[in-house]
Amino acid sequence: MGRLYFDTDHEYEADPEKCGTGSGGGFIMKRGSKGSIVIIMTGLLTQIYYCYPWIRGGEHTYTGLTWLMAVFREGGAAELVAREFPLSQELGGNAGAFALQFTGIVLAVTIAQLLTVATILAVFSGRLFKLGSTIALVLGGACCMIIANPVAPDGVFIGNREILSDLPYIYPYFLVVAAGIFFLVLRAVEAWDEGTRRMHKDREERKAYRQERRRRLYFPGRYSRLYYQILWKDLKYRFKDMMFLFLSVWLSGLFLFLGFGIYQMFSGNHGEDGGLLGLGLVEIMRDFLVAIAFLGLFLIIAALSFYQKRKLAGSGLIKTLGIRKRAFFWSSLGELLGCFAAAYLCAAMVGTVLLFFLRNGFAAWMPEYENAGFVSFFVAGWSLVVLALVCFVAYLTCMELGKGYGSTDTRGAAVRWEKPVGRSAWVTVLISVAAGAACFAFYGQRRMGEKLLLVCGILLCVMLMIRSLWGIWLRMRQKRQEAFLPKLTKEFRIRCRFRTMIRYVSMLMFLNVFVMMVFSVKFISSQIADEPEALYPYDYVFLANSQDEAYFEALQQECEAEVLSFPMVRATTLDATEQPEEDYRVIVVQQGQNIGISESTYRELKKLAGEKPRDLILDEAGEKIHVVYQQDQASKARPLDWYLCSSRPYVHIGQALMGHNYITREQTYPPREIVSEEREALTGAYRQGRYENLIVFSDTYFESVKDCWKTTDLLTGEPVSEEEAVPDVTIHEWPTRLKLVNVPEKYQERADEILDEFRKSHAFDEAFDPLVKSAYISADARHQRETERQMETIVNGIVLLMLLAVEIFLLRMKMKMDLPELRRDYRFFAVFGMSSAERIRLMKREVSRYVWVPLILAGVISLVLTGIVFGLRMYEIKDVQNYLKYGILLWGGYILVQAVNLKLMQRSLVRDLEGTKTGRNKK
Repeated sequence: MGRLYFDTDHEYEADPEKCGTGSGGGFIMKRGSKGSIVIIMTGLLTQIYYCYPWIRGGEHTYTGLTWLMAVFREGGAAELVAREFPLSQELGGNAGAFALQFTGIVLAVTIAQLLTVATILAVFSGRLFKLGSTIALVLGGACCMIIANPVAPDGVFIGNREILSDLPYIYPYFLVVAAGIFFLVLRAVEAWDEGTRRMHKDREERKAYRQERRRRLYFPGRYSRLYYQILWKDLKYRFKDMMFLFLSVWLSGLFLFLGFGIYQMFSGNHGEDGGLLGLGLVEIMRDFLVAIAFLGLFLIIAALSFYQKRKLAGSGLIKTLGIRKRAFFWSSLGELLGCFAAAYLCAAMVGTVLLFFLRNGFAAWMPEYENAGFVSFFVAGWSLVVLALVCFVAYLTCMELGKGYGSTDTRGAAVRWEKPVGRSAWVTVLISVAAGAACFAFYGQRRMGEKLLLVCGILLCVMLMIRSLWGIWLRMRQKRQEAFLPKLTKEFRIRCRFRTMIRYVSMLMFLNVFVMMVFSVKFISSQIADEPEALYPYDYVFLANSQDEAYFEALQQECEAEVLSFPMVRATTLDATEQPEEDYRVIVVQQGQNIGISESTYRELKKLAGEKPRDLILDEAGEKIHVVYQQDQASKARPLDWYLCSSRPYVHIGQALMGHNYITREQTYPPREIVSEEREALTGAYRQGRYENLIVFSDTYFESVKDCWKTTDLLTGEPVSEEEAVPDVTIHEWPTRLKLVNVPEKYQERADEILDEFRKSHAFDEAFDPLVKSAYISADARHQRETERQMETIVNGIVLLMLLAVEIFLLRMKMKMDLPELRRDYRFFAVFGMSSAERIRLMKREVSRYVWVPLILAGVISLVLTGIVFGLRMYEIKDVQNYLKYGILLWGGYILVQAVNLKLMQRSLVRDLEGTKTGRNKK
């Protein structure tokens, strides 16, 4: 019998080593502890099994104990079995053996029950009887073996189940389960106690260690002035290194400050809906903040990693002199906090001055601009919060990275070569080519919506392919000594730091593609887009039905309005959001609401716009459609339906169905084939391609569905009979008339009032989506579009400047990091007789490699992706020409700045390296 010690809270007041063990290897158990309660409760639950009357005889019902008592009373088991189980008499001479077999099973069950009771009583006395549960488990196994072997006469097979009936036959099998559960609970409690003891012991040891450490490191006095002087001199020695960190935080804070300030300046000029649609202010600011925060995080991580590595070399002496770990930590943290605070204050001051000039410039450029006043707490507060969050994440990242290089032998790392590629280089090339081709193919499809993730996938595949091919070329070249040795000095740095070089070339390629393609497309497309007046050819657009004629009579009589009327239907797609479906059974609330028209109406609208209509190939079944995306050149290409990113949009004739059955979804939202498409604002680009596009059906199909609202359930889309069709209960008349209205300017105020009344009467139609209205005002939409383009131009211009600053910063930091190693390598070349002119050429090539290689790769990728965007947005020849005019200027200026920066870095590198002889500068 063992012993178990417990406390109710698993906390030990006494020394665990004083809790002695018994001869059985167990522990003393404290009564009332959690472990004892668990054992007792489990034991009592198993007694329910043991006390159940499971022996169902012909005359009486017995438990194990009562059966044994009956056997004792009858004077033998054979007579009792014969009376209670008459079928056993067919066994003949084996009836007595069967009686002994069954009584042995009952005896085993009873012994297991008594052992369980003994274990429970032992727990009450503070001891643990582990052997009892083990014996009970063995008895359970024995019962299974006995009950499974029937006793039968020669030539006759009668199983135990036929003699005993179902319950007495099955019951002994569960003895293994009951005994096994009790056995496992005892072992779990024992293990639980052992783990608790060890945890308590470890906790006490850690507590004692902390107390002793605190006692030994107790410092009652104050540090002398000399201590702070040493820290200050160490900081001044690394001042140039800290300037990289200062500039990175300053740039991030400045651009965040400018972004929030510009958003505040334009917040009162964005028109209806708070800019929630198209390239609205919210979407523009979301993209801007993501881009600036990501670039700032990347920039600060790079600068902070560089700073920590440079500081690591000089902190060894201070640690050797005996600086305390906590003091060193707080001094380092104080340096960083001081740097971050100074950088943000400088960024806020410069940003305030720039916003002042921007505000005055906008007020002079746009008389309708609403002046937002001075910089508010909103700008300073949110820019500080976002910058603090970015800096905190960067600090945590660098701390995690610092665990790796903090303990590295820098001398060994300095001479360690980086292996170019492994044996699977060709496999990597094939995989990257296949994956890159797939990303290009997907990016060229409108259903992908110009996803940035695909661009990143393409760049990653190009990076892997370039890395593998370059490594294979170096390995093959090394095998040919006649080609390898003459070029060794030129390729020495590539072979020595191949992986580091590929990493920086890849990062710079990413930045160049983002400048030359991603944000250039956003910036330039805002400049070449059609004028807002051309996007809204009519003053008002109403989506009306048969009950709204009174409003248009009032417009004609009171406002001298010119009203054009065309038949229409609501054409709704399943999904208007870019988020992937987590469950296809869930109904998407924000569905794509568009305007369905006939081919004849399409031709009339094209003639009104002064354009020649296209020849459409449409069918009478409505499966083939023509789509007119009502958006400008600055809006990204969006699919008609985002559901499952399918090339065949699911289009329902009618308004959004909030209760349709996902099983019959293809009947209520049948998939259609887009046979042709174009980009044109025939009625107005009010939702920039997200909603209110024109879906053209054949005249025959349109006539067959234009009145189907009368027989369609407004929630499920299922057909309803005429008796069940109750207006605004089971059916609802969706917009059936497209009204295009022009009103003289002097009557537009009254027309706005009539439009407000019209919208109030169509509140149900606007309840499906806050962005989809029953009527639109072109003046408000035009003003909002102008504001959005100005915001888009400024924000993307800021991001382009940020990307340029990041790239220049990264190049200069890379040069500073490599300077000690380059100085050692080129000193070696000078000692072995290399001329100064040849060393200078190698130095310049060392820097230019990180400029021209990423630029060339990014240029090729950017041209291909830009051409794909031209096709997705359906640019015409004049659009491409206008884009190239701005693109050549933007790309040319970008390359020029890179070239100037390259020359300056080359000059600085030559001055630093060639001005060093045997470790001393020339006098």
